Amino acid sequence: MLKRQSLLIVGLLSVALLSVDCSKPSHQERTAKARTRYVAELSSFLVQQEPIESVAEPLETVADDSQGAVDETVVGDGGEEPSETSVELIQNVLLDIVIRHDSFDKLPGLTVDITMADGDREVQSWRVWFDTAGIDKGPGVQYSHTLENVDYQAGFGFSAEVRFPVPAEERSEYREFSIPEDGPKDE
Repeated sequence: MLKRQSLLIVGLLSVALLSVDCSKPSHQERTAKARTRYVAELSSFLVQQEPIESVAEPLETVADDSQGAVDETVVGDGGEEPSETSVELIQNVLLDIVIRHDSFDKLPGLTVDITMADGDREVQSWRVWFDTAGIDKGPGVQYSHTLENVDYQAGFGFSAEVRFPVPAEERSEYREFSIPEDGPKDE
């Protein structure tokens, strides 16, 4: 009787193990699960302004009828000297982001959602890919990333997050979901 019960238990365990093995999660499912173990936090940002010099519109020329010569005269309100150049600024934002995870399952890279907001109102957002293959479980690694040509205004703030869950229809926008099982290929 004991032998029979032992065989029955072994048989049930075998069936259970086979069913677990057959229901192995897909690459997409494993990636989604691994993303839940990652955290991205913005530690600081710095707005860098660089002047873009552009030439102002050329002075309007008016012909002097008395001598037939052209006299360069500013047509306008009179008295103000025109500026030969106007200075516009391009704004880049340098972000310092700490990425960490608490799992032994590592992703070769991670897409982080970055948002610029004015209070509760989102102004602009970006998805930025970071190579995270070298991050071990623990305190994390700080990355620097520059957002170029940002329409930043005083009072705006930034945030960084690892979004989850990522809906299936948006996964094509997150590079880690498309990396093959055996890792990225060097080109």
